[in-house]
Amino acid sequence: MSDRNQVVITSLLLAIISLWLFGMAVEQPSFVEPYWFERELAFSEIWRLITTHALHLSWQHVGWNAAALVFVTVLFAQHFTVRTYINGVLIITTLSSLFIYGFGRPESFGGWSVLIHGWLLFGLLIEWRRANWSTRDYLIIIPLVLLLLKVGSEWLGWTFLEITPARELAIVHTAGLIAALPAFYLHRRALRQLALKDAPES
Repeated sequence: MSDRNQVVITSLLLAIISLWLFGMAVEQPSFVEPYWFERELAFSEIWRLITTHALHLSWQHVGWNAAALVFVTVLFAQHFTVRTYINGVLIITTLSSLFIYGFGRPESFGGWSVLIHGWLLFGLLIEWRRANWSTRDYLIIIPLVLLLLKVGSEWLGWTFLEITPARELAIVHTAGLIAALPAFYLHRRALRQLALKDAPES
């Protein structure tokens, strides 16, 4: 099986896990309580920095986010192996949670949307780098601008989502974008090291 297909299957597993977790939360809310992000527990129970991203507030919330996670993964799956994909997921989820902790709000959050925003920027940066940062590659520039405008509109208080206040969405989605930058840097560094390792000796 190709690396691309393995990466897509991994994203499907993450989506299924989030659906299962919400089902468990409906039946037994106490089951997922230890996995939500809570500021006062962020460093005493550090797994919450990661696990909170798989938790959601409604079937609609988890359904759309699960589908979007698989979609953005499919868009850029050709650039990853399962190992580098999981590395990217862990970097973006962990660093975004730390940014949210440092910002001071919200007190609690959950959902794949932080990772989705970060992964979309991550993938677009990989594609843009492959295009030598060309400003004429509109298939990269237009989605990148739309992504930044979308998050910018949330800072202005505009959102079609009623489940979370726009300002809180702006904070968590910005956290995802910020976390995507070190993820991109580390991904490029790993590729350079792999290229040097595979280079023939002279």
